[in-house]
Amino acid sequence: MSSETQNCDVYEVFARVKLDEPLAHLGCVHAPNEDMAIAEARMTYSEKPWTEMAVVYQPNILPVIRQDNAQGRVGFA
Repeated sequence: MSSETQNCDVYEVFARVKLDEPLAHLGCVHAPNEDMAIAEARMTYSEKPWTEMAVVYQPNILPVIRQDNAQGRVGFA
């Protein structure tokens, strides 16, 4: 992890192109607060004309089914 992201929180990014499509997980951004996470998500994932985009603070994601991966971490990477 770079020194720039060490003091940042992780936000997962979801978006959809059309309102009748499900939200798709695009990835994550590292940011010190919600406003910066929104700006970072817009800049990072601007390749499509999204109808809707959302960022979710990673600790707020509630696992429904959980399986440990090889590194011992759970859930989103």
